[in-house]
Amino acid sequence: MKSEFKKIAIICASERELAPFLPLIENPIISERAMLRIHEGRLNGFEVAAVYCGVCKVNAAAQIMIDCYGADTVISAGASGGMAEDLQLFDTVVAAEACYHDVHERILTDYHPFMKTQFFPASSELVSAAKAAAKPLAERGQR
Repeated sequence: MKSEFKKIAIICASERELAPFLPLIENPIISERAMLRIHEGRLNGFEVAAVYCGVCKVNAAAQIMIDCYGADTVISAGASGGMAEDLQLFDTVVAAEACYHDVHERILTDYHPFMKTQFFPASSELVSAAKAAAKPLAERGQR
């Protein structure tokens, strides 16, 4: 799959969420930054940098991955704040957008960082790729 993305950051809140990715990274190089252990290499033909950052640290970890590791795409893997009642363990959820849900929208829009909205749309290319990757699971009867 040809992509416009240079490097994809995979960010997980826990070691357990990151663990399935690690054996898939080819020729991994491990470095540390801001007390985070970063695993760089290739995964399915893409340059990746993967990290477990802890709960509530995704924004900071994403900025480190962008500034220090050259990531131009960020994927939050794992629970990622999924809260729908019908979700079950190991379900695959492809989000079309993400949002800040732990502060009132006006704090983000009326004060620094003066955002237009609390919502962030996902890249349509990433959404399509994620749906294509999840399709074989759905066809096998997995959620």
